Amino acid sequence: MSSFCPIPTEQQPLNEYQTLNNSFLFYWPSQKLEIYIFYLSIIYLFGFLLSLTITINNGFYLSRPFDTILNAIIGGNFILILDLCRLYLGWFYICQRLLSATVSYEESGWYDGQVWVKTSEVLIKDRLVGIYQVRPILDRLKQTLGIIFLFLGFIVLIR
Repeated sequence: MSSFCPIPTEQQPLNEYQTLNNSFLFYWPSQKLEIYIFYLSIIYLFGFLLSLTITINNGFYLSRPFDTILNAIIGGNFILILDLCRLYLGWFYICQRLLSATVSYEESGWYDGQVWVKTSEVLIKDRLVGIYQVRPILDRLKQTLGIIFLFLGFIVLIR
């Protein structure tokens, strides 16, 4: 059985996984829990400070400081949710390509979409990476989003 793969190297699912995993913006969920939490904290702090600045510029912070802080917390969570959704969609795309038995690709860049059926060797290797490397990342992102939505629900109830 031939292991020839007509897909350009940068479009092969395993290479896309390695590129995404080495990317500065996408490698955080695959790291240790401490590093992941540090990353989330930095993103949240950025969103919180940005929202606090916007809320303070409205001029109501002196009369309603509690609402000002709650608005900043909600804004920080919103920025964090946007970032987590971006991470989830990127990893989900790679997972789908790794687990699929066929791969769509473009050979010349002229939108001449081709489909390649993976050989059994490539399919097994890709599925192992998809199941044991990418799915835990997706699960971590889902759990994080769930926790943030619970926290936001609590904040909305307080308000």
